[in-house]
Amino acid sequence: MSALDVLMKLLGEPTQDEFELREGEQLRFESRANHTQNRRRAVGGKLFVTDRRLGFVPHSFDNSLRGKHVDLDLTSIDAVTTEPNRRSLRGVLGGPLDALFGGGLRTRLRVETTGGEAELFVIDDVESVVEILEDARRQRAAGN
Repeated sequence: MSALDVLMKLLGEPTQDEFELREGEQLRFESRANHTQNRRRAVGGKLFVTDRRLGFVPHSFDNSLRGKHVDLDLTSIDAVTTEPNRRSLRGVLGGPLDALFGGGLRTRLRVETTGGEAELFVIDDVESVVEILEDARRQRAAGN
């Protein structure tokens, strides 16, 4: 067991059971991720993608500190892209706390909703996750 696995166990890493699947819903993907809650806070947890929804469940430590849960129907997602990192000197000096604590030092997954909101996630292999989400959205739109 890696040091990260031990830390996640101590923090109360969410399981699939904490992201309740609806009847007939199938899980397509899950991964550890951080969700940018605001300009100065990103919380740890897990990102879930099903054949119907995108969800994020904070680990129990961040949940106790009011970490935000995300539950979006794939049909309510307008665009899935990436948010560039702010590793440039100007990006860090222009908002150092935003870059440091909001996840801005890494390229993030950006999920824009039809309501005009944007959700940002720090996740490994972000380009692959964009493809997974786009594929799930296409299949949902096609009615599969």
